[in-house]
Amino acid sequence: METAFEHQGTDIAIMNLSHSQFGSLFASYAYGLDNLNFELSDALVEAINTIRSKDKAVILYREQISLEQPYSICAIVSNKSKVEDYGSKLDKIEKDRKIDTKTTEGYYQLLDEARRLN
Repeated sequence: METAFEHQGTDIAIMNLSHSQFGSLFASYAYGLDNLNFELSDALVEAINTIRSKDKAVILYREQISLEQPYSICAIVSNKSKVEDYGSKLDKIEKDRKIDTKTTEGYYQLLDEARRLN
């Protein structure tokens, strides 16, 4: 996000979480949202509306493969401050509890903590 907002000066950051450890955290975060629409096109419209209200938007998306849809992109929008707040809370939990996310056990422990934040 820092690259998009600080170095590129954009109002919308688009982050692909498909191939990162944060893809599952994305799912945990999205699960806690009231909006259950995960269409990328709707996320883009919502992001534009967010910046019109003078806030910076973050589109978090990931690829999804399922029986119902062989391939799709799921996306959510949040404002920059909410994403930063969520990330800093998880970072603090990870450091305070000395969770090693490089291990499978640590990774799932952090996922459980992410679900509790919702």
